[in-house]
This record gives sequence, structure tokens and C-alpha cells, in this order.
Amino acid sequence: RHIGPGLRFISESAPLPSELALSTAYDLRAEDWRLLPALEAAAPYAGQFYGKLGVEGSRQVAPGTWASLRLGYNSRSSADLGPLSALTAGTGVRVGGFSFDAAFQPMGPLGSALRISVGWRF
Repeated sequence: RHIGPGLRFISESAPLPSELALSTAYDLRAEDWRLLPALEAAAPYAGQFYGKLGVEGSRQVAPGTWASLRLGYNSRSSADLGPLSALTAGTGVRVGGFSFDAAFQPMGPLGSALRISVGWRF
């Protein structure tokens, strides 16, 4: 990731935060259910090795309508902010091309982060 010339602003430049990453996911489907576990391992050029683990469970609740629950763990956050800050949780709903998603992550002494997104596929 991030391979190429560095960032430049007027006469100052900085290298990109490059890293090598390997990831995998497996899509399990059964009738109206979908389970998507994912795993990633990353080795930054400057920094410590870290891993990510996540799972999404989705269910079709009506024709063309899906509801999802997500859980994740990112070990990169746990080193600086504590093990609880590495946990994430989220939910989402998709109706046709419209989607709404919300995710929560505790950030230790920094408080908490709530991310909300709305999308439209066409």
C-alpha cells in the first residue's frame, strides 16, 4: 500500500506510509443469510506489525432489503489506546440501491467515535 512518490506541499515533501498487507475473506451464504469473516495482517515499513479481524452477518429481511451486524478488532489501536479501543461494532441496512451504516469504536482517553454513512448505488 502507498507505493509511489511522497506527498509534496510547496517545497516540503514527506514519504508515503507504505506497508505490506495480506488479507483474506470468505463469503458464506445460506438461503436468506450471509456470513463474511475477514482477516488482514500488515507490516508497515516504519512501525510495528498489526492485524485486523472482522465478521459481518447479514440477513435478508424482505425482498431487496438486507440488515447487517458487524464486529471487528484492529490490533493497531490497542497498542496506544488500550485493548478495548481495538474493538469495533456496527450495523447497517440496505434497501435496493440505498444503504445506511453506523459504526462505533471506543477510543480510550480520546472518547468514542461514531461513524455514520449513507450511500446510493446506481
